[in-house]
Amino acid sequence: MSGKGTVNTYTKIVAAPTGFDELAPYIIGVVDLAEGGRALAWFGDTIPEQDIEIGMQVQIVPRMFEELEDIKVYYSLE
Repeated sequence: MSGKGTVNTYTKIVAAPTGFDELAPYIIGVVDLAEGGRALAWFGDTIPEQDIEIGMQVQIVPRMFEELEDIKVYYSLE
């Protein structure tokens, strides 16, 4: 998969669930992938909040952080 897609929807999480409260506030979004299907990912610091728009083209980029066991998926502008 190319990871390219279009923002379908997004939201800002202010009251985060247990385990994510240190990260709040953060923005997550759903992208309609070019090859079909959808993906959920964090916007993180890759795209400023005021620049996020429904319908914008993005590229999903998995990022691995050595200090964490998790792989996080972020968006970047296409």
